[in-house]
Amino acid sequence: MASTLADSERRRLEDELKKTLLKACDDSDKAGYSTKSFRNSMAKDGPVDAVSVKSDPKTSGFAALADLKRLDLTGEAIALSGLWKALSRAGRAK
Repeated sequence: MASTLADSERRRLEDELKKTLLKACDDSDKAGYSTKSFRNSMAKDGPVDAVSVKSDPKTSGFAALADLKRLDLTGEAIALSGLWKALSRAGRAK
């Protein structure tokens, strides 16, 4: 059973995830992929939900970033690395 995060820890991790995703958005824009839609999603739904949205990989930023050989900038890669795995596990524990 996955442990749940304290509210303060969840907020801290979400803030760190948001900062990391915004940096990736800046880098993606510089690489030639517009992140306007993803930024709007993150502003509306928060960073955890923004990276959890299921979309068609052929029409998503994932495919565009794959073409640019920058999969390291995808929300999926960022969300599944490091500290943010705990946010995903805690969300499934509910």
